[in-house]
Amino acid sequence: EPASVGEIGRLAEAFNEMTRTLERQRRALQEQMGQLVRTEKLASVGRLAAGVAHEIGNPIAAVLGFIDLLDRGDATAEESRDALQRMKRETERVNRIVGDLLQFARAERAATADGLESASVRTVVDDAVQLLSAQPRLREVEVQAALPEDLPSVRGSAERLGQVLVNLLLNAADAMRGKGAIGVTAERRADRVFLRVTDSGPGIPPEHLTEIFDPFFTTKEPGEGTGLGLAVCQGIVQSVGGEISASNGPSGGAVFTVSLPVSSSSGA
Repeated sequence: EPASVGEIGRLAEAFNEMTRTLERQRRALQEQMGQLVRTEKLASVGRLAAGVAHEIGNPIAAVLGFIDLLDRGDATAEESRDALQRMKRETERVNRIVGDLLQFARAERAATADGLESASVRTVVDDAVQLLSAQPRLREVEVQAALPEDLPSVRGSAERLGQVLVNLLLNAADAMRGKGAIGVTAERRADRVFLRVTDSGPGIPPEHLTEIFDPFFTTKEPGEGTGLGLAVCQGIVQSVGGEISASNGPSGGAVFTVSLPVSSSSGA
């Protein structure tokens, strides 16, 4: 039996009210998400600032101490030379931290430029492996790369994606203390390429998996690393619409997975 005009009107009004309610809820959710994003950005800036202050504060305090020693004028020639050498090392450490920090900032800002470029995954892997093989301290590290022939190009510049892979390879070598096997594999799934770096090292402690990409997080001894390498990698990968994650393999060792969008210019 056909619905009456009154019933249709009531249904229309109910539908309109539901639509208005949904729109109000959508706006409220959008505002909440915006606040969360702003809060998280502020928290990230705070963590970054605290990390910078901590990392730079120690070497600067050391340099100031050596300056005081030299300023007193009672140091022997040998003590003065030693103090100057130590000051140089500490200053270089500050310079390295600042350089890594600038690189981290550049990775955060490079989305537009990288989004317009494309890179061959095979070329990126081959160049990174060749670069690693030229490092004398890594002669006992075996890198095994197994890539399919038909991999499409991915979004991003070869130089910056190479920077990501070299960093992952060096981290793997450090985790294995310069001796062991690293595997590099890749596969295409739909419109993304998944690049994996595995190693035969001890793996990543579970409690560190959630913070390993945080700026200045490091398990290395003071002076051996700034803890910005993986944060830079994450910034580069995310700038092209990709993702990077860390896990542990079923038989031990760390697994880093980089997911990259297929380039629109690859014709695939």
